[in-house]
Amino acid sequence: ILCLQLSGGCELTVVLRDFTAGCSTELSVSTGQTVELLERPTERPGWCLVRTTDRSPPQEGLVPSSTLCVSHSRSSVEMDGFFSSGKGRRNIFS
Repeated sequence: ILCLQLSGGCELTVVLRDFTAGCSTELSVSTGQTVELLERPTERPGWCLVRTTDRSPPQEGLVPSSTLCVSHSRSSVEMDGFFSSGKGRRNIFS
């Protein structure tokens, strides 16, 4: 799970679970896919407008924010704890 803030102000985020679009304004995404977070529309709470980074041409659409690693869904302290515990697990197996 990785959230990146780009210098241009756009945020790259990783899809945490599959989502299948239910209408033309939504976008189907797959677990592990990287997408660019464009907007959190106020008229659709709990949804994010994203653009694909792995398709040509890129596709845009709405996905539930719960399917994404978005910065407002976890505090930085929790993310620090997640990454710390992840490093510990890797050391055990290495």
